[in-house]
Amino acid sequence: MTAVRGRREEQKSRTRLQIQTAAIELYELHGYDDTNIEDIVARAGVAQRTFFRYFPSKELTLFSDDGAQQLIDLILGAPSHLPELEALRWTMHRILEVEATPLDRRRQAIRQELKDRPAVQRQMSHLEEAMRAQLHTALARRLREHSGGADRSEDEIELSAEILASLYVGLGRAMRTREGPRAKVVDQWFALLGELSLPPGDD
Repeated sequence: MTAVRGRREEQKSRTRLQIQTAAIELYELHGYDDTNIEDIVARAGVAQRTFFRYFPSKELTLFSDDGAQQLIDLILGAPSHLPELEALRWTMHRILEVEATPLDRRRQAIRQELKDRPAVQRQMSHLEEAMRAQLHTALARRLREHSGGADRSEDEIELSAEILASLYVGLGRAMRTREGPRAKVVDQWFALLGELSLPPGDD
């Protein structure tokens, strides 16, 4: 049963990639506005209903959620002795070490061209929220497993996870909008965060 499920997931991944590759090729050839869904499904060799099963809108072909599980695995696998913020920083540097695929780079280039469009901005916000929710769950699990003996209530764990997940989303936006090497942006961001933090009880 597990083998069957594994093959099914592999087929889904291939179909998704097939559709996205066809879409990106057409956007590059004819432009985003002059490419419609009928063109994409014809090039990908799939039915239109299959397209909508994977991509409820054309804008979503510009995005990928492939990195979500990778991010969660890194968070859960971060060295247990690291405090929460350092674990997040460690994770961000590991993510930056992963080389983007050629398709990823082509997608990013098209998204950059269309970044001011409301539909693209809405999809980005939606994906950020989905990522934040998944990251919240992973961070809360890490906090429970690696509390270092700290006496934390469930409410404190959930609130800490929410803060850390929101910090990740903010850092992701900073890396998209700021110029310069992304690793440098990460280090600057955490350095400034440390300067802004107040000791407990300070006003």
